[in-house]
Amino acid sequence: MRGNPVFHDYPPNPLTVARMHHELHMSRHADCTPETCAMIWYCRGRLIELGRLNPDDAPGECSACRDDDPSRSTSA
Repeated sequence: MRGNPVFHDYPPNPLTVARMHHELHMSRHADCTPETCAMIWYCRGRLIELGRLNPDDAPGECSACRDDDPSRSTSA
């Protein structure tokens, strides 16, 4: 775990799905595992609970996030 320990604790406020995906890709979590970092544990677990079966995907790579994005709607 690198840097300020507060970034590795549970989030003080709810995070959006996009923010949770983003947190998992931040360099400060490069050496973290779900066992050593509460933020990684929370984000991965919550994304899975929300139906994101590949929580390590970036928001643009996550099929569930793409499906939830109204700007990608094909209906007129």
